[in-house]
Amino acid sequence: MPIFLTPQNIVESLRPRRIPEDVLQALASALTWAEANKWKSIKAASAAGYFRELDRAGLFGEQASTSYTYAVKLNILYALSNLQGWRGKEAQQVKTTLKKYTQGV
Repeated sequence: MPIFLTPQNIVESLRPRRIPEDVLQALASALTWAEANKWKSIKAASAAGYFRELDRAGLFGEQASTSYTYAVKLNILYALSNLQGWRGKEAQQVKTTLKKYTQGV
């Protein structure tokens, strides 16, 4: 994992796991918003934390006899529940993309 956890670095750490490109872009947008607003809202700070730990959660999921993808999807759901303060067209598109990706969890 890179020393500086920028949204792009976090997305790049997930790319080898074959997560769809539209989901990676949505994650980058959501994390960028959460990082920018983490000092204004505890929910944004919580979402940022869940997004920053996606790869670690996936690795833990593998060790705990579940799949990497399932653990990542579960963390995305936790993050989504904390994105209620994010409004606008981009927010709506990102949330829709992430909800579709996490269906069935």
